[in-house]
Amino acid sequence: MTESEVITIEQITGPSGTPVYNEATAIRFCSDDIFAPALLKPCKVPPVGVSAYFSYPISICLHYTGSFSLINNERFWGPGNISERWFSTDKGRMVAGRLDNASGGHGFLVGSYHQGTGTSGLTGYAIKDPDNGHPVYKGQTISVVNVDTLDEDHPLVVDTRDITSAGRSKCLLLQTECYPGAGHDEMSPVELIFAVDVV
Repeated sequence: MTESEVITIEQITGPSGTPVYNEATAIRFCSDDIFAPALLKPCKVPPVGVSAYFSYPISICLHYTGSFSLINNERFWGPGNISERWFSTDKGRMVAGRLDNASGGHGFLVGSYHQGTGTSGLTGYAIKDPDNGHPVYKGQTISVVNVDTLDEDHPLVVDTRDITSAGRSKCLLLQTECYPGAGHDEMSPVELIFAVDVV
């Protein structure tokens, strides 16, 4: 019996210099840097007069092990209706970081992981916050992408490298934005999809 490739999804948490790679079958957005927070530190709905509250950004990578010759073309998309299901359509969205030069994909190497920060229990900093945003993305001129605009035919390409041995992919950075008037409750899960080509 020949061993095949094994691909696991990992959510990265912890300090930037000593990251923790948490194997994940689900992610939950919250207002702190916590893996599997359950109902701890939920995302908040901002009051009228505050434009948005943000989840703490979540860094996700794929961990490749097992036997394979080549893995490449990592891409990502969602179901297309997250804003409708979670935020009453126009009261919030899920976004992902993008790069001006995406020839290598829109992801960042695990060595550039940066711990999400903000005001714990209230709001994170936006991915592109000019002072406190993610170092890889905050200086980019291109905007973050609304995950609802992505699908199988128009995915976000995360990593174009040819991976020929065990290791980790580039990371995707996700965040939710919540606007005044959004509903607040424990929301039903949505399916997020990663795909790669394997030889």
